[in-house]
Amino acid sequence: MKLKIFIFSIISLFSVCILSTYIKKVNASASQSPGLGQCHSLTSPFNSNPGVGWGYSAGIYFNLTKGDGWAAVEKQPGIFDFTLQKEEIIQAKNAGKKIWLELQVASKNNKEHNVPKWAIDSGVETGVFSLCGNDFLKYEWSTIEPYWNNPDLIDQSEAIRYVENSKEYVKLPKKIAAVWDPKFQQYYLKAVKALRDEFQNDIQNGTIEAFNIHSGGNFGEHYIVADCDFWEKDCLPDIINPDCPVIQSMGRIKGKTPQYIASRSNCDPRNIIPGNDPILCDSLNCPTENGRACYVFDDYYIQALKELISKEIEIFNSGGTNLPLVWQDGSGLSHSGRTNTILKKWMNNTYGSRIWFKWNGWGPNHVKNNTMGFNIFGTTTKHGYEPVAPYSSSRTYFKKTANSQLWCDEMATQKPPECNHTPLNGEEIGRIAIAQAIRKGILEDKSSFLCMQNSYFDTNSLQTRTNGKLGNEYYFNPNDNTQNCVNSEINVSAYGVGFCPGYLNYVFSQADAPVPPPPVPTSYPNPTITPNPNTTLTPTPTGSIPLSCTSCSSGKITKNRGNANCDNTVNNDDYLLWEDIFKKIVNNTFVSEEDKGKVDFDCSNTDKTHRIDLVDFEIWRRYAY
Repeated sequence: MKLKIFIFSIISLFSVCILSTYIKKVNASASQSPGLGQCHSLTSPFNSNPGVGWGYSAGIYFNLTKGDGWAAVEKQPGIFDFTLQKEEIIQAKNAGKKIWLELQVASKNNKEHNVPKWAIDSGVETGVFSLCGNDFLKYEWSTIEPYWNNPDLIDQSEAIRYVENSKEYVKLPKKIAAVWDPKFQQYYLKAVKALRDEFQNDIQNGTIEAFNIHSGGNFGEHYIVADCDFWEKDCLPDIINPDCPVIQSMGRIKGKTPQYIASRSNCDPRNIIPGNDPILCDSLNCPTENGRACYVFDDYYIQALKELISKEIEIFNSGGTNLPLVWQDGSGLSHSGRTNTILKKWMNNTYGSRIWFKWNGWGPNHVKNNTMGFNIFGTTTKHGYEPVAPYSSSRTYFKKTANSQLWCDEMATQKPPECNHTPLNGEEIGRIAIAQAIRKGILEDKSSFLCMQNSYFDTNSLQTRTNGKLGNEYYFNPNDNTQNCVNSEINVSAYGVGFCPGYLNYVFSQADAPVPPPPVPTSYPNPTITPNPNTTLTPTPTGSIPLSCTSCSSGKITKNRGNANCDNTVNNDDYLLWEDIFKKIVNNTFVSEEDKGKVDFDCSNTDKTHRIDLVDFEIWRRYAY
């Protein structure tokens, strides 16, 4: 018991230290939530809808006359054209709204639209970052023809011309800059600094609210689309495929062979690059070796992003400006969740509210995508979401029985009674799915903002459309600014949440309530397999375990010695079971009391609830093997 009290004291002291550090990092100037915004384009809803308070664009014109991309603003070295950004800032000022700046280098265009031709010619590394080099952009010939002979716009050696159904097309491989290339960082950061200098006054007066940073992957997100992920069967995962262009790109930059990068992007703990905490995984989302995931490619990727982010922080913290950066979440190339976990922890511990977190792809169509667990950062920084395309949130989508059934099947817990009806009411399932996404992604994560594409604000109904395109079938009433969403199909009285500007902005305003943030461990504990020390814990007698605690059958090692699976050995299998539950709790993922009870090794409560913490880990460690 004394040992337990000592461990609890150490953990409590550790938590207080983290909490104190976090509270000190909260930036008073960023105390107000951004609220509801508009993504990708600043078209009519941005000007006219009173519920939309901010927005950002991602406009890249094929002929590069203007745009938000690096290739458009710096056609010649050191000569910058911020025409589009100036127009957008004037528009924001006239509407009394705020904008987020962006300098895109990873849109879905050919490489010359992402990186200036002069930078490519000088050796800036570009790589095919999607589907192991098999991701192409398809254009009609009529679109390409005016620019076909302009080498600054099209690399003809990479273009593929072909005819399909008597119509001519051109395909170009998708390529973006390698964030791990030091030359890319050198040139790109000069452009970022020029952007800061150009709009210094608008940053200082608050018209510019944040800057969307390049997070290393497609569209600037921290996500590199893999042709084959590690957990898929009968495939060669991109991250260990030496023939994959992204692996070859990393090899060129690091002076290693692709075989070296690929062979060491596996699960050998000896391959971890020092300084990058290995994050423990479970068998469901990444391969493991003694509970550790070890990817050398991802380690290099993490290092490069730390360097880039640190330099961008320096830029926007100097020159008379103090602008937050927005980091767009993702999962690297391994898709194990390791790279973003390490980076988020590092960014929050190092910069606090100077870096906001944003996740693209949130929505109701996949239950697992309802939350990213941003609430573990409490009020230390801003965080929010950008939903998937409107169609994935529409009644049209959920009216398909297969889609409604898929959603119901994914609801492992808290499945609504509507999922037991035959036949399924797709429209009602759609409403429930959207309500659940709002509740989890916005309420449970205490989000600071939601960023919606302009299609969500379309007030035309499907019935009035003549071109067959999807109309306003999203359960979102853009003109309802009431706190209860009384004019919206998803309203507070019926579903406990609402989907309209009035309700959403109310929720975002509550995200800044001064609630103490939960402590975040600096890293998850690694399973240290050591012989039993001389000092041992005194187990609670089996006969006195309350009914709320689970026990192993007679003849097996007792639960209070760390035997999670109730077999004949306390080993790494028991650790992985505890670690899986612990991670879910830290990430605010629902875990049943029954599942918690399986790894609650120090169970002594009688209220049928379980506390899963590092005390359980210490019990397991003492009795392992």
